[in-house]
Amino acid sequence: TLRAAIQETNALAGANTVYLPAGTYTLTRAGADEDQGASGDLDIRDNLTIIGSGQVTIDAGQLDRVFDVADGKTLTLRGVTVTGGKTTSLGGGLRNAGGTVIVEQATFSGNEAGSGGALANLLDGILIVRSSTVSGNTASTGGAVLNDDSTVTITSSTVTANTATQAGGLANLSGTVNLKNTIIAGNTASSANPDVSGAIASVGNNLVGIVGNATGLANGN
Repeated sequence: TLRAAIQETNALAGANTVYLPAGTYTLTRAGADEDQGASGDLDIRDNLTIIGSGQVTIDAGQLDRVFDVADGKTLTLRGVTVTGGKTTSLGGGLRNAGGTVIVEQATFSGNEAGSGGALANLLDGILIVRSSTVSGNTASTGGAVLNDDSTVTITSSTVTANTATQAGGLANLSGTVNLKNTIIAGNTASSANPDVSGAIASVGNNLVGIVGNATGLANGN
């Protein structure tokens, strides 16, 4: 199983790569707040790359969030769809607690959290999103992405159709957010800032639907 493979890579010294053939990988062991990957979410405690071949879906089945990345560790996700994550805490699809996360040619959809419906980047974490789609996720703050005291770089990606009370698309509470060749539009918020909030740096060629109270952007850039 994918869980067993990750537990094995956690136990092995050095970086590892897991190649996933086409299919749906559903988490079935309930038990949140366990940090060794035995139940609940998939805990990343060593450097790991997961590469999907064909249509690969990783589905938490609403048992917990999908991935939890430990401080100082690196996770690269390429060619996968991450869905079905649910937590009242942070990061429905993935919580990065001080590590480095690289998301390439991937989709985060159908995840739910208290904050950061798809992705929560925390504790000096680094989150890099390239050529990916983040859509259909839900949270109170940051329907798609929450950044707090960390660094996010999103390039050539689309963030749309996410929902929150505040900041339906991307919420930057503190830290740095860089956007390039990216669309953040068509998200919704019942209170304020449907697409973005906080300080955002445009590296160029972005389309942002409603800037709201975000700084560093003008409508459409």
